[in-house]
Amino acid sequence: MIEELSGFKLWHLQDSQFRVPKGVMYVAIDSPHAVANAENIVKTRLCVEMFLDSLAEETYQAEIAGMGYNLYAHQGGVTLTISGFSQKQPELLKLILSRFSAREFSSTRF
Repeated sequence: MIEELSGFKLWHLQDSQFRVPKGVMYVAIDSPHAVANAENIVKTRLCVEMFLDSLAEETYQAEIAGMGYNLYAHQGGVTLTISGFSQKQPELLKLILSRFSAREFSSTRF
């Protein structure tokens, strides 16, 4: 562990065998509102699925280049994972978080 703050932990472990510039980032977003009742749990899961669907076209090139991401609901809210080349992870994170804050879904896709 490199740093630990309230609500934040940063870990680093270098691959000693291949020394590839890849990493995995986990961002857990806990929200009591997301899991307050059964209806909110369903809405959270639906939001996650609609969000992932809305990102598919925009993130296609990143996936072709070896980057990966996932967003999933859990017992405290949602978790975002990003994997692949470390140098480009902040760029993908910024794209996903900016799109998540806007959350514009197509009624046709729904």
